[in-house]
Amino acid sequence: MIRKYNRQNFEAANQTDFAIYIKDDNENVMGGISGEIFGNWMDVDYLVIHEVCAERG
Repeated sequence: MIRKYNRQNFEAANQTDFAIYIKDDNENVMGGISGEIFGNWMDVDYLVIHEVCAERG
């Protein structure tokens, strides 16, 4: 629902997809986040944290 509103109210040029991930010293992916940025808003689609990191709080 928020994406429909955002697409109607922001120009396509103002929309940016993003993906960020974090690796440990052994190059294993430990977590990541992806989504879209509209103007000053960030819409998170996925947030993934490896269970080892999640146990740390």
